[in-house]
Amino acid sequence: MTLTTLKEQIRELATERKWQEIREAVEEWPPAELAELLAEKEGPQKLLFFRALPRELAGQVFSHLDPESQEELLEQFTDRDTQSVLEEMGPDDRTRLLSELPSDVVRRLMEALPPHELEEARWLLGYPEESVGRIMTPDYLSVRPDWTVSKALDAIRERGQEYETVATVYVVEEDGRLVDAMGLRRLLMTEPESRISELVRGPVVRLMATDDREEAVRAMERYDLPVLPVVDREDKLLGIVTHDDVMDVAEGEFTEDMFRLAGITWSEEEAGRSSRILEGSLTEVLKLRLPWLLVALAGGLMAGGVVGQFEETLEAIVVLAFFIPVIMDMGGNVGTQASTIFVRGFALGHITDENVLRHVWRETRTGLSVGILIGIVAGFAAWLWQGMPELGIVIFVSMIATCTIASMVGFAIPWLAHKAGKDPAAVSDPFITTIKDVSGLLIYFGLATWLLAALL
Repeated sequence: MTLTTLKEQIRELATERKWQEIREAVEEWPPAELAELLAEKEGPQKLLFFRALPRELAGQVFSHLDPESQEELLEQFTDRDTQSVLEEMGPDDRTRLLSELPSDVVRRLMEALPPHELEEARWLLGYPEESVGRIMTPDYLSVRPDWTVSKALDAIRERGQEYETVATVYVVEEDGRLVDAMGLRRLLMTEPESRISELVRGPVVRLMATDDREEAVRAMERYDLPVLPVVDREDKLLGIVTHDDVMDVAEGEFTEDMFRLAGITWSEEEAGRSSRILEGSLTEVLKLRLPWLLVALAGGLMAGGVVGQFEETLEAIVVLAFFIPVIMDMGGNVGTQASTIFVRGFALGHITDENVLRHVWRETRTGLSVGILIGIVAGFAAWLWQGMPELGIVIFVSMIATCTIASMVGFAIPWLAHKAGKDPAAVSDPFITTIKDVSGLLIYFGLATWLLAALL
């Protein structure tokens, strides 16, 4: 039976309120799929469906729900429901939940936690909001260097069910210092009498609990690891960050960048930024979007002023007007590509203070190459269309200059904005558009005035 067929079967059972049959049918289902089905339900139906799930599975399903669905369920939960769900959630999922809910709801949830889990939750919430410490889990498998492989495997069998992952085992000194991280395969392929210390390789890729959580995204991408250890300043192992948590971070950062590229400001205090943009008042939307659009308007007026300065040239050679959109649009496309590449590279840590000039120079050369290739095509087309070889040369040179400048400022402007303490993605497009439009039109009409002087 396919997953789609199973979903339809569960929907029918929920409609007929056959909760026991639902419990038996979903025991082996992926929690993410059940979360999707649960999100479809409304009001009391959502709570009844959730209560039909096996207890251990319910906690995992709850972790996969979006914050709005989680809050809706919590409002309907009894204290016993709340405690049951929180106990089944992993520490990292619980911390994320507590970070996203209103303070009065968080207070009620904290009161439902057992003392040891309450202490753990307070410890994790004590780290800065955007830090690695907020997304780590203190549940990990560790062994001692002086243990035998046999003893280590016995410990894994005994305690493995308690932890989120057993694929990686950490070698930790008695004082808590991290020595090594080894895959379970290495243990299984070694003689049982061997000492763990004999298997130690090092060094270990690790994160500080106070690091920005984007560091986890970069490290996991760079080293292609499914899990990373988190340590304190004394190199003592505090917890681990798993791939699923890092994927959530990466998705959130990508969403932020896309909003910024659209000219929408983004800041920490805007907890409800997406809902404010989509559902906020007209005044709120204008505050978020209008400032950078005004910058773009000013750039457009400046470009119009350039055209006005060459009014006589344009009146004498009307055909020049046909190619203004071509010059401006191509420069805009190249500049947008360049700024998008910069924002992505900067967010992932590929562009840094040490290599930014190299990347600006590389992008400038790319713009020059693009301008030459596009310019050849556009210039040749203009020549054939209007029968004027001089016009083809004007288009060719203008396209080279516009694409080169657009590529250069597409990298340089976001970087300068960052160094000035501004949001690179939010401020880039208006300034890039202004610079490439004004410079492109100046070059275009300047060349036209010079090369086509005989027609004026």
